[in-house]
Amino acid sequence: MSFLVEMQGSGPTVVTPVGELDLATAPELRRQLASIYGDTEVDCSKLDFVDAVGLGVFVAAHRRCDRHGWKFALVEPSPLLLRLLGITGLDAILHVRSDVASPG
Repeated sequence: MSFLVEMQGSGPTVVTPVGELDLATAPELRRQLASIYGDTEVDCSKLDFVDAVGLGVFVAAHRRCDRHGWKFALVEPSPLLLRLLGITGLDAILHVRSDVASPG
């Protein structure tokens, strides 16, 4: 898995994981997110797959940010990831945002 990390002035740090977020790659993203101090966004637009271990990384990052008073958000999740978040109930816990205007 590769990452693009952007710091946008006083805005949140944006991490864009690329590829699959699963048992093999989750520890790398967990370390990356744990190294960020401040508001954090995960741009999910380049994720092809997320399993339960990947969801655990999102929950851990959310809890860490919440403890420190920082904001954590998932941005541009795929329809499949949105469905997974809904099935697990995480859509009620994690802040999820889509910057793309909905059609119609």
